[in-house]
Amino acid sequence: MTFFTETLFTELSGWRTFLVRLPGLLSSWESFFGSILEGWSEWSRTRRWWMVGLTAPLAITLLLTIAIVGFFRLQSGDGISQSLVNKVDRTLGFDSTLLSSMEAHLERNGLRTSTVKLPKSNESDATSANASESSKDSKLFEEVDLLLERAQEINPDNSQIKFRKALIAAKRGNYELADTLMKELTRKEITIIGPAHAWSAISMLGSKVSPGPGEQEELEQHLQHAAEWKNVDPVLLTIYSTTLLRSGKTDRAIELAKQAAKLRAELNLPYAQILKYAGPSQEKELQRAAKAAEEAYRSKLGTSNESEGDRIACANAILMTDRTEVALELLREGMGTDQAPRLEVRRFLSDLLVREYRKANVGWLAVASVDNSKPEATAISTKSETEKTELDWSRLLEAAEVDPHNPNIGQEIAFQVRNRQKTPPELNDVLLRQLKLGKASTAALLLVAERYLERGKLPEARLLWEQILEKDPYSLPAMNNLSVTISRDRPPNAKLALELIDRAYRAFPRNAELCDSYGEIYMNLGRTMEAVSKYEEAIKIDPSRLGSRARLAQCYRDAGLADVAAEQERIVEEIKNALKEAKEKEETDKKSSTDAVK
Repeated sequence: MTFFTETLFTELSGWRTFLVRLPGLLSSWESFFGSILEGWSEWSRTRRWWMVGLTAPLAITLLLTIAIVGFFRLQSGDGISQSLVNKVDRTLGFDSTLLSSMEAHLERNGLRTSTVKLPKSNESDATSANASESSKDSKLFEEVDLLLERAQEINPDNSQIKFRKALIAAKRGNYELADTLMKELTRKEITIIGPAHAWSAISMLGSKVSPGPGEQEELEQHLQHAAEWKNVDPVLLTIYSTTLLRSGKTDRAIELAKQAAKLRAELNLPYAQILKYAGPSQEKELQRAAKAAEEAYRSKLGTSNESEGDRIACANAILMTDRTEVALELLREGMGTDQAPRLEVRRFLSDLLVREYRKANVGWLAVASVDNSKPEATAISTKSETEKTELDWSRLLEAAEVDPHNPNIGQEIAFQVRNRQKTPPELNDVLLRQLKLGKASTAALLLVAERYLERGKLPEARLLWEQILEKDPYSLPAMNNLSVTISRDRPPNAKLALELIDRAYRAFPRNAELCDSYGEIYMNLGRTMEAVSKYEEAIKIDPSRLGSRARLAQCYRDAGLADVAAEQERIVEEIKNALKEAKEKEETDKKSSTDAVK
């Protein structure tokens, strides 16, 4: 019994190497014969000559069985195609090729570590680099192409073959083919290929066109499957976490964002932003993540690897911990020179200074904004005449010095001009330059045009409204005001005025201000009864419109309807008296409450 046990143990140990290599035995002819020879060598080396003779029949039978199975396995399509794919992977260095291709795809689509989307690399440089790489690797790619073509002839539906063809297409610069092949792979329901979904997600995120509802769902599906890939780029995890956040899946979003931040320190910044969105319960973790992001970006500043995005991201991390002055100083240090300005840093710094200007004047300063659905609305200050003090212009002056072309600065200046505030001469110059160069925002153009209209400068106002309509053909305030202005010309361009107001009216029906403008245009054109109809429609929508009622009364008188006109004038006086009484009561109540406090 002991002899039999020892013999069995010897046999098993002799075939140990052969059995260990058995899983890879059937993948190619080379590994098949190599494993058999290695197994035979190990088996024969470890036993005496008489033992070889005794066990040779058993060994030969086993080898023949494996040879027959291996032969038929290697003759099958899957075996041969897999053998070719394995050879492709060895030739390419598959893992490194996949990761480098994915990184290049992220770079090409403008997806970086920071939350700021940086400009893509210079096209000519990229073309030159691709040409150089193509020349160096052309022979390698030709060999790989031949292998993949042979594999696809044997097994045309193999996903792994198609995936490698997509990678080769990308390496050669044929991104359109790569995108097409990757998209085909993501539509297969049997096998989910994480890298293909990651590639398709990057392509969609890099598109200049915002995804529609159906495409947004497709993007989220790509991101979900990409997140399951073990080598997924952490940037995609962060992007997926933001889509989950918008869907209300806060806990899962935080989990993925934290996972991404562990893989790449810079991604602590979007992680912190997600935590801030989640609410005050995450404050402690938010502070930790923001400081980790600041440290990660600070390590790049002042080095040859520093980019404008790194400094901006570092400032963002500092702002997350409410240290505005530290962020401002960091940005001032990285503005560059007048000869070599760092434009993105300057724009971010000027925007931050505009924000601080608004905060410094909170309560006095109304936010300069224009609501296109309410052309009659004009922002006003929130303090009464007696409470007004001098504006603190210091932050806005610095912002204008840093980046005089920033449209947000021009908008703030235009707001003060519209409100008849005395602005510093240097800020007026900034606004005028922006208007001249076409750098001013639509809101700024509207505010300045309104001021021109008040001062009777119709040609100047008309020019600005025409500029607005070039940018936005359906800007309601521009269509409304321009149509009225044209109707005031002598002689008026009746056709153009009515076309503009009609276009605005069809886009925004039941708007009292538009009806009033319609009425004024008809009055200017001498079409009194049509004006009456529009003014009546205006006061039906908003009975408190004193101007519309006064103009309606004038139309009635022009039409010979004195009694009806008198009734409208009486209503106007009643509304004025009611408003006056309400104001007096408000002031009395305010005075009484003040006396009570004293």
